[in-house]
Amino acid sequence: MSVRYNIFGAQGSHTAECRAAAGMSAAKIFCAALIAAFILMAFQPGRASALSDDEKASRAFKFARGLFDMQKYSQAATELQKFISFYEKSRYAEYALYLLGESLYKTEDYKGAKEKYAAFLNKYKDSKLTDEVYYSLAYTELSLNDKEAAHGYFQKLYKSEKKELSRDAVFKCARYLAEKKDAAGAKKAFADYFALTGEEALSLDEDETARYKEALFISGNISLRAKNENEAMGFYERFLKLFSKDPMAGPVYYNIGELLYARGQYKKAAENYALAESNIDKFSQAPQGADYSGYIPKIHYSLGWCHYSLNDYRQAAEYFEKCFNGRAKFDNRADCGLRLGISLFNLKKFDRAAQIFKEVRKIAGISGKISAETDYYLGMALQKSGLLSEAYDRFSSLASSTSEIGMEAAYVSAVILFDQKKYEDAISRFREFLSRFPSSSKAQYASFNIGLAYFNMAKYKEARETLLEFTSNYKTSAYLVRSYYNLGEISIIEKKYEDAISWFSKIPQTDTMWLEAELKICDAYFALKNLNQLAERYGKIIAVIESAPAESDYIVPALFKMGKNLSALSKYDLAVKAYEKIIAVSKSERNSLDAKFKIAVIHFETGVYDKCSQLCQQLLGQKNLGAGAYSVHEVKELYGRAACALKNFDEALKIFDEILSSEGVAEHIRHQARFGRAAVYNEKKDYQKAIESFEQLAADVQDVEMLARVHYLLAGAYDGVNNHEEAVKNLLKIEILYKDTAAIHDARLKLLEIYVKTKQRKDAKNLKAEIMKSSAPKSIKDKANELTKK
Repeated sequence: MSVRYNIFGAQGSHTAECRAAAGMSAAKIFCAALIAAFILMAFQPGRASALSDDEKASRAFKFARGLFDMQKYSQAATELQKFISFYEKSRYAEYALYLLGESLYKTEDYKGAKEKYAAFLNKYKDSKLTDEVYYSLAYTELSLNDKEAAHGYFQKLYKSEKKELSRDAVFKCARYLAEKKDAAGAKKAFADYFALTGEEALSLDEDETARYKEALFISGNISLRAKNENEAMGFYERFLKLFSKDPMAGPVYYNIGELLYARGQYKKAAENYALAESNIDKFSQAPQGADYSGYIPKIHYSLGWCHYSLNDYRQAAEYFEKCFNGRAKFDNRADCGLRLGISLFNLKKFDRAAQIFKEVRKIAGISGKISAETDYYLGMALQKSGLLSEAYDRFSSLASSTSEIGMEAAYVSAVILFDQKKYEDAISRFREFLSRFPSSSKAQYASFNIGLAYFNMAKYKEARETLLEFTSNYKTSAYLVRSYYNLGEISIIEKKYEDAISWFSKIPQTDTMWLEAELKICDAYFALKNLNQLAERYGKIIAVIESAPAESDYIVPALFKMGKNLSALSKYDLAVKAYEKIIAVSKSERNSLDAKFKIAVIHFETGVYDKCSQLCQQLLGQKNLGAGAYSVHEVKELYGRAACALKNFDEALKIFDEILSSEGVAEHIRHQARFGRAAVYNEKKDYQKAIESFEQLAADVQDVEMLARVHYLLAGAYDGVNNHEEAVKNLLKIEILYKDTAAIHDARLKLLEIYVKTKQRKDAKNLKAEIMKSSAPKSIKDKANELTKK
C-alpha cells in the first residue's frame, strides 16, 4: 500500500494530483509489515521434500512482490496476474490482488487498477486492507478525473482508525467541498482535519505539512468569503506564524492586505501587499514559487488602490501603470487604467491622462459603468488640456444618460460653453440641466452660472432677475456671497450706489470676498461724494489688512488707490498707513519702492521735509530704483524740493542742475526741476534770476496747475523788486485764466496784500469780499481780515 498526496494550490490554482514516488509513509510501512509476516510464515524451515502447492505459491508470490518492490510494476503486474490465475485459493491471493491493483495504478492503467480494487472489495469484505483499498480507489478516481467518486471513497475513510489515512482523507473531503462552494461543509471538514492533526503541526512529515499549510490557507479564504474577517485573519496569522518563509506566504500576505483594505487601514494593507510581492519575487526562480507570479498584477493593482485611497496619486499612478502595462489580460485592467488616468489627472498630467483613457476605451468587453466613467474623465482631461471642443463632444455624448455620469456630463458640457464665452448656448444648456436634474447638488451652480452668463453679456436686467431668484432659492449655497457681490456690481454699473452698498454689506467679514466688497463700497461712497464715510471705510479696511498680512492680487492695487484717495482727502496719516502696508505685504520690490516714494510725497505735502529728504536719500541708494513706477529723476526732483524747503539751497540747486543736465529726462520732470531752481532763486531773494527763470518757464509750460504756481511765485519775485504792476498782472492771470487751480486762494491773498500795500482800497475791498464768500480755507480768510485792518 502507498499513501497518495496532493497539494491543492493557493485558491486552487497550481499542482496536479500525484502519488509518492519514493520513500515509505507510515501507512505503507504498515502494509509492508503485514505482507512480510505472511511471507515469513510461508518459509518456515522444514524437512527436505518435493515442493507443495503452498510452497510453490509462496515462491511465486515472493517473486512478484520482489518485482513490485524493485518498482518493476509492469512485470510485477504480469506475475501477480499469473499468481492469481494459478493460486486463486492461496492464502497470498488477497495481498496479490491488492498489489496487482497497485501495480496497474503505478503503470497508469487506472481503469484496470479500479477493476482490481473493486474485485478486492467484493471478494474480501472483512480484509484488514479494506481502508488501504478505499484510499487507493479514491486516488484512482482522481486520476480518472471523477472527483465525486473519489470524494465518496475519502468519506469512507473519514473516521478510519488509521490516522495517517484519515487525516489525508478528511483533508481531501474538505478541499472537495471547498471546490464545490459548500462553505459550511468545507469549514466543518477542515475543523475535523485540524482536530486530527492536533498540536503536531511542527512535527508533521513533508506530505502532511503541505496539507496543513493548504488547510490553513483555504480555511482563511472560506472565512474571508463569508465576511468573517476576524476568523480569516486568525487562520492567516497562524499560517505566517508557522510558515512565514514558505512560498505560499505570498498569497497569505495578499489576502491579509485585502482584509486590511476592507477595514480602511490602507497603509497597513499596502505593507502586506508589499510583503506579498517581496515573497513571490523571492521564490520566482524556484519551481514551487513560479505559479504565484499570477498574483503580481493583482498586488500592483491593490497597492495602487491603497495609495489612491490615501490621495497619494503619484504612488498610485506608479503601481497602476505597472499593472496596466504589465498584463494585457488582467481581469481588472480596464478599472486599473481608469484609476491610472484619474491619478494622472489629479497630478495635472492631463495629456498623459487623456492618452490612458483612450487606451482604456479600446479594451474589449469593458463594462458600461467603466466605459461611461472613462469617457467622463477623458472629457475632463481634454477640457484641462484646452481642447474644449473635443471635450464638449465627449460630454455631450454622455449627457443624454440619466445616470450620475450623465448628470455630471450635462453640467460640464454647459460649463465648457460658458468657458468658451458662448453664453447664450451655455444658458440654454444650464436651463436644460435644471429641468432634467432639479434636485441635483449642482442645480445651484447651474442657476448661479445663468446669472453670471447674463452679467458677462452685459444683460444686467436679466442677470439681476436670475441672481435674485438664486438668492431666494439657495439661501445656504456657497455661491450666495458671490451672488451678493455680482448684484452689487450690477448696482454700481447702473449707478444705484445705495443699492450697491446694501448688497456689498451683506458679505460677512469672515468671507474671502469681504475686502473686495469693502473696496466696492468705497467706490460707491466716492461716487456719492460721501467723503467722510469713504475715509472711515478706508480706515476700517487698513486695520483689517494689518491683521491679515497675506498678499492677494487685488490688495496691493487697492492699497495704492486708498493711499491716493486719502491723500486727496488730506487724511495723510491713513494714507501713510496704506502705503506702509504695501511695503509690509508686497513681495514686489517695485511696489515697495513706489509706496516709499508716495510716503515721501506725503511728508513733503505735510511739511515734514526732513523725513521726506531721508526717504528720498534711501530711495536714491537703491540699485533698482528705476524698476518702480517713478524714475530716479522724479525722486531727485522731490529731494531737491525738500532741500529747498529745508533751506539747503546749494544742495537743491546742485540736484536741479544735475537733473537738467541729464539725458532721457521726461519733459514734465524737466519743468519741475526748472520750477524748483527758480523757486530756490526766489527763496534766496535773487529775484532777478528768479524772474528770468519763471518767465522762461511760463512760456514753455502748458500744465495749468504749474502755470498758476509759476505766475504766483513770479508775482512774488516782482513784488520783491517793487514792480507791483507786473506782480498784479501775474496774479490777475491766475484770477482770470486759472481760477479753478489750487493756487487761486493763495494768489488772491497775495493780490490783496499788494492792493493794501499800494493803497488801492477799492480793489482791496472788493477782493476781500470775494475771498470771504469763496471756499477759501479759514486761515486764508483770517489773514485777509488782518491785512485790511492795517
